[in-house]
Amino acid sequence: MRHLKRVLSSIALASILFGALWGGAFTIKILILVSTLALQYEFNKMIYRQSSYPWSSFYLVLSWGLTLIATQIDLLSILFLGWIIGVLIHIWIFSRIPVSNDKHFPPAEELTLSLGVFSILTIYSIALPMSVYLIVDFNNGPLWFLFLLCSTLFNDITAYFTGVYLGKTPLLPSLSPKKTVEGLLGGLAGSALSGVLMSYYLPQVNVFILIALALLLGLLGQTGDLLESLFKRWVGVKDSGFLIPGHGGILDRIDGVLLAAPLLLIFLKYFF
Repeated sequence: MRHLKRVLSSIALASILFGALWGGAFTIKILILVSTLALQYEFNKMIYRQSSYPWSSFYLVLSWGLTLIATQIDLLSILFLGWIIGVLIHIWIFSRIPVSNDKHFPPAEELTLSLGVFSILTIYSIALPMSVYLIVDFNNGPLWFLFLLCSTLFNDITAYFTGVYLGKTPLLPSLSPKKTVEGLLGGLAGSALSGVLMSYYLPQVNVFILIALALLLGLLGQTGDLLESLFKRWVGVKDSGFLIPGHGGILDRIDGVLLAAPLLLIFLKYFF
């Protein structure tokens, strides 16, 4: 039953993605924005699953607000402004908490912990998804968006099958017991293949540059997968959410894309 759900969900996701690509930059942006808002809900709920801190709703509302504003204003400026607002609100709230001997954390330690989580949420659930959003604004943006997806998706697929059939050497067993060095190398081969294939759609870029870029994006994609595994192990969950039947959450499907997107954004802005 789970495999059937996974297949049906994959078909639905592929249909939505191809529909967005067919519709052009505007529909891709809508897809990214909706996915980002859903991801923020999911990531927020995962991080605060067993927490008694009263920050979950605050973070979620602030994340949604900053994301919507960031579509119209410079991303770095709004993130910096939002982070400053969040810090000031934290300090004001914690300054009003009376010191009590029976508290598990002293206010200063709890403030530090909460600010750290807030900073992670700001970067991971706003900055990284909006990097994907900004890629679409460049010349041939939809094709570069497709290049980003192919570099990480081909990596994910070939890493999985290489690891299943050839994997013997554990990569980082403390984070992800099933990942292997052989899977990592197979994934990079898949990324290189995606660079070759996308050279037909981006002929203005040298094929070797595309291959090198795809390899770097694939490597960052696998790093993003490990980072999400770290988050899930931290909070004690198997999947980041339940929004995609048979797959888990949105973050389980795009964790690699998130970490790879800033590199492609830097390439397009400064080297292309």
